[in-house]
Amino acid sequence: MIKLAVLLKRKRGMSFEDFDAYWDGPHGDLVVGIAEFMRHVRRYTQSHIVDPDYAGEGMAWKRADFDGIAEVWFDDINVMTKAFNEPRFVELVGADDANF
Repeated sequence: MIKLAVLLKRKRGMSFEDFDAYWDGPHGDLVVGIAEFMRHVRRYTQSHIVDPDYAGEGMAWKRADFDGIAEVWFDDINVMTKAFNEPRFVELVGADDANF
């Protein structure tokens, strides 16, 4: 089993609220709606930041400089490679990434 963790950062000039809503809604729906991609996936999750203004006050650490984490589980690296090279995934998700 392999888990890929992708740290996401919104594009310059985009509000956190707009990023979060787009990633959770249209983009997430797009990803899970591509059957050719999802047939390779064991699990897909999005981890959303609860408070984008919280910087870790009172903690020994500070909040990292990203806006969310996507995690995708695959059986092995060969399956992951096949998934990310599915033509519909490349076409649709690749183009959509520019939206946020």
